Amino acid sequence: MGYEYDVFLSYTRQGGGDVWVREHFYRALREWNAVARAGSRLLRRQLDALEPK
Repeated sequence: MGYEYDVFLSYTRQGGGDVWVREHFYRALREWNAVARAGSRLLRRQLDALEPK
């Protein structure tokens, strides 16, 4: 069976992983998401331009 999500995090609450998630991972994930969305919009425009009129 495959994974439902593209990202999986596992960390112990005793090791301060929650701080790393809040201060580093979440910021990086938001930036990645913005880039992915921009790429999706660009791809959609390129595909739309290929549609016969």
